[in-house]
Amino acid sequence: MNASNWSPISANGPITVTWNKEGTRLSPGQSTQATITLTVSSGIADITDFSVQIAIKGTQ
Repeated sequence: MNASNWSPISANGPITVTWNKEGTRLSPGQSTQATITLTVSSGIADITDFSVQIAIKGTQ
């Protein structure tokens, strides 16, 4: 999973995106349920709105 194109750029750090399937192996045609977690630091300041692109890519 990759989180990119943060807007504003300063949101990347006090806001993090993680998921619970890193390193999971799937066979062709298999699927799994995943949880994506957005965490915001209690020390965040001056960010009232943000956007981020999340991409999940499989490899062989």
